[in-house]
Amino acid sequence: MNGLRITPTTVLLLSLGVPAAILALAAGTGCGPKAPPPVAPEAHLPPDVSAVHPTARSIGVFYGTEIWAKFEKALDPTTVNDRTVFLKLDTGRVPITVAYDALERRIRLVPQIPLALRRTYTVELTPGIATADGGSFPEAYYWQFSTNSLRRPGTPSPANNAVGESPVTGLFWSPTEPSAGDIRYRVYVSTDSEQVATHGVTPWVVGLSGRYLPNVRWTYETTLFWSVTAVNQTTSEELQGPVWWFRTVPADTPVDSLMIQPFNLGYFDTRLQRWFCGSFYSGPQFSNAARWNLSSVDPGIKLAGVKLTVAPISASNPLSTYFPTVSAHVAEWQACNTQFIGPPPIDETGPLSDGVFESSSLLSYSADLLAAHVEATARRRSGFYGYSLRTARQLIMSPGEFRLKLYYYPASAAPAP
Repeated sequence: MNGLRITPTTVLLLSLGVPAAILALAAGTGCGPKAPPPVAPEAHLPPDVSAVHPTARSIGVFYGTEIWAKFEKALDPTTVNDRTVFLKLDTGRVPITVAYDALERRIRLVPQIPLALRRTYTVELTPGIATADGGSFPEAYYWQFSTNSLRRPGTPSPANNAVGESPVTGLFWSPTEPSAGDIRYRVYVSTDSEQVATHGVTPWVVGLSGRYLPNVRWTYETTLFWSVTAVNQTTSEELQGPVWWFRTVPADTPVDSLMIQPFNLGYFDTRLQRWFCGSFYSGPQFSNAARWNLSSVDPGIKLAGVKLTVAPISASNPLSTYFPTVSAHVAEWQACNTQFIGPPPIDETGPLSDGVFESSSLLSYSADLLAAHVEATARRRSGFYGYSLRTARQLIMSPGEFRLKLYYYPASAAPAP
């Protein structure tokens, strides 16, 4: 058995009648030198993810965070796109742009819409992604993270660095959606920017609306710094916004006036559960609604003040027992429309102005807070729904005598600070 290596397996095969020549050929033992084993082709291993951001299963992730995955090996950039990389909320895909950073070997995902708050997102890297040498995932790679519970206050109004603002201008910012929890805002305002930045002044605390309307007008010809901190009382998270500033008009800025007529008036009798038009009642039994056509006003208008006057036709002495006030509605309504059953809801944070009887036939309202609300209604167009006039005693008012006079600045003359 020249050239045949004797092993236990060889002995077994010979006993079964397998010819030695065949065994020698199978063993690769010819007359020449032993041939080297064939070289196996290089294995194409799947691309290994070395790091991800946000980290897997992380919670409270800021909604504007970067999202990326880093790889051990360079990728084929032609395989990295929005058909091989997905961001999902539940089972739905979130629109994203996808980019590959060859230097860092990172895939970056940029959502095209803000991430929802307090939700869990899934990042999926599919087997369609390949390495530069042809490797790919044997199966999809996933990781998840959950977002935080607040939006950072932004998009200020007045715009940062604005000049020539009215003394009753409201402060507005981008709010957090109410679905994220019980949201409150701390509003810091001062002529000292450092005091605002370090929260060295007592803040005003406001609710869900993302706005603050001044109860007392701002000082004329003054630079005011302001900042907003959002607080989610459900989760205890807080987010501080940047410091912004605006400057008010000088006290001697020329003022003009304009009369605005009402276009939607009515009252609701809570006992009869009916709307009525053609007359206007206030009192414990009644809830009324009034709206003036402020959409006809220049949306850039800046007010020096307002005066709302109505004509009572049933006032009797003592007039001091009526306690007239005007408040704002906080939802849409349509007077005398049967689809709106019940009185429109009122902002219960407090009245915009107390009324003053100039005579038994003339009632007026002119507080700074009312002027701030009217200016905000005219300038912002949405989120404001008109007014309700309240009295402690029944009072009938003439619908034809509702007058809203606007005192406004035709032009701004405030110098830059």
